[in-house]
Parts: sequence; C-alpha cells; structure tokens
Amino acid sequence: MLARNMGVKITISGKDVTKDLSPYLRGITYEDKLSGEADTVSLELMDKARLFIGDWFPKRGDAIDVVLIRKNFDKDGRTEQLPLGEFEIDEVGNSFPPSVCNLKAVSIPQNSHLRQHDYSKSWENVKLSEIAQEIATAAKLEL
Repeated sequence: MLARNMGVKITISGKDVTKDLSPYLRGITYEDKLSGEADTVSLELMDKARLFIGDWFPKRGDAIDVVLIRKNFDKDGRTEQLPLGEFEIDEVGNSFPPSVCNLKAVSIPQNSHLRQHDYSKSWENVKLSEIAQEIATAAKLEL
C-alpha cells in the first residue's frame, strides 16, 4: 500500500492506465538491484471482478513504465516525481482466494542477449577441477 502522501502513474504499452488500475492497486514493490542485474517492479492488483483474467489481462513482453509521485504538503502542495524506469512484463499470475493479479516486470528487455541465452549447463562423471577450469576459461580468468 502506498503512503498517504504517495501516488503512482502507470503506463502500459504507451497507454496511461493509472485511473483504470488505481481502484484495484493493492501494492507496488520495486527492487533496485546491483549493476549487472535487472531491476524489478511488481504490481499486486485486487481482482474480485476477474477483470485481469479477461480483456484487461496484460501480456508478457508488454512495456510498463512506473512513476512514484510524492505530494509535498510542506512545500506549497507541489509534487515530486520519481521515475522507476521502463520495464517489460515478465510474469503475470493470478491467485485465488482472494482474487489477486500479480504483474512482475524486469528492466532487461526480452530481446536482450542476457534473456536469450541459457547460461546453465550440467556435467556428469567429470572432476570438479575440470568444471572449474571450463568456467574460468569461459570467463577469461585463471583458475
């Protein structure tokens, strides 16, 4: 839940959906990760009417832009904006009960090489030193 003096502006695929989502918005979580890792933003939406299962259902890969808005009551009622950035919806899930739609978005685009390559590998009947050497070589490091 946002604090009393906080607001939010949400744009999905270039369309301002703030007014549409505001009555359903239950919470926002933002994780500003270390460099080299994707930042994430998650929205939790109450969905008793099951709107987000039908026509309102966002799609994986849709762009989402989130801006936090702080109302400064001590500074003539002006507002300050904190843009969290542009993200791509990575996961959309629904849970029952209660009826909740969860959107999770990441700052690394789908078409980024970080998202297109599988960086996992398995070995069988191999010495640990051989695995370590292969990883070190791939990272251009000495073991």
